[in-house]
Amino acid sequence: MLNHYEPQAWKSQRYAAPLQKTGGIFGEHFGESPHFTLVEIDIRGMKHNKQEIVANPSRDLADDKGQKSPGFS
Repeated sequence: MLNHYEPQAWKSQRYAAPLQKTGGIFGEHFGESPHFTLVEIDIRGMKHNKQEIVANPSRDLADDKGQKSPGFS
């Protein structure tokens, strides 16, 4: 028996960065930041697909803030 595996080619990649303010000032910690910028990049064309700024709904949680932040749950 022969198993042949080919990885799927990704079309895009999504990145998240913590923000202190919506004006683009980066935050130091994922769990403590009030906002995130989510950026999607088209890997094949190496161009910017979309960007959005979202609030961090898990900022006031006592535990696991960073793991429950947008894009990580």
